Amino acid sequence: MKKYLKLIILPALVLISAIIILVTNVPRLEYQYNDYYKGYIVTKAIGNAQYYEIKDTYKNKPVVGIGENAFSEHKNLKEIKLPETIELIARRAFFDCNNLTTINLENVIEIERNAFSYCSSLTSLNIGADNIGASAFYKCISLKEVNLENTVIVSDMAFAQTSFEKISIPSSCKTFGTDVFYECVMLKTINVYGSSLKNNKYLNSLNIVNFIEKE
Repeated sequence: MKKYLKLIILPALVLISAIIILVTNVPRLEYQYNDYYKGYIVTKAIGNAQYYEIKDTYKNKPVVGIGENAFSEHKNLKEIKLPETIELIARRAFFDCNNLTTINLENVIEIERNAFSYCSSLTSLNIGADNIGASAFYKCISLKEVNLENTVIVSDMAFAQTSFEKISIPSSCKTFGTDVFYECVMLKTINVYGSSLKNNKYLNSLNIVNFIEKE
């Protein structure tokens, strides 16, 4: 009898374990309400899917941000679509997502430090953020084109070790950190518009900067 029970129980346990593993790895998102932003933050991505699309609402409230480490080291992630309601991408949100190629950042207001560090497959981005944190795109080694719009703050090493040949800093930018383009060996031209950064020590230490009064 015991022998037959083992023959039944063991396969059943294996099947249950397989179901648990399958269910716990189904791609889905976890959320947490944030009082400051008056909306939900994506706190964790479950599973390891190639594509995620985040909706603009959750429980009838806006989805306003991607939380710290939410997608960190998701090696299969290739594309993510953000709603226009997203204001914040927190620290290390997409850290070392080395296959990520497509993400829309036009409507994001703040990108915190190391948010996209080591995203080595990103090639071009349109960034509308007011604030770009330190090392936000550090070692995005394939990143060749970035269009900045309305940017006010670019922090230290934000684009270090990227592959730009040319970049323009808009007149809206008031604060520019040090070593923003550290070891950007391909970079040949930096056009800086307006007069706010004319006395910036870091920019003035580079011999590839053009200060242009009007955009």
